[in-house]
Amino acid sequence: MILKEFRRGDDMKGVDVINYNSLVHYNTLKEALDFYLRCMCASEGSERDRYTNIYLTLKMSSEKSAHNRFNGEILAHDNSDSSEIPLIYSIGKYDSKKGYVVDKIKLDEPITYEIYKKKYKEKDYANRF
Repeated sequence: MILKEFRRGDDMKGVDVINYNSLVHYNTLKEALDFYLRCMCASEGSERDRYTNIYLTLKMSSEKSAHNRFNGEILAHDNSDSSEIPLIYSIGKYDSKKGYVVDKIKLDEPITYEIYKKKYKEKDYANRF
């Protein structure tokens, strides 16, 4: 599930999570872990399983053994049945002060994570909040 890890020594570039085909950017791993822990506690059944899978994926990314395998980012997604990354239909940014996703953009057509990185992330979309 984890496709990219943060760099050793860097605070972090942020965390991207794809859940229900919606990508949300978190500024820190702690922010994402706190959010998904609350989601796990407030849900049940298959929804709780989905949140638990994402939470555990993020939690495992903080292990030292996972460092330096990739290029400086974390991506977790809810497509645990497949190694294929799901398509993205909307993009948002989590605001830890408000406690919810802000500035959500619904895309005209679905995109891949690679397209997101080139079109949105590299143009500083994720850090403009």
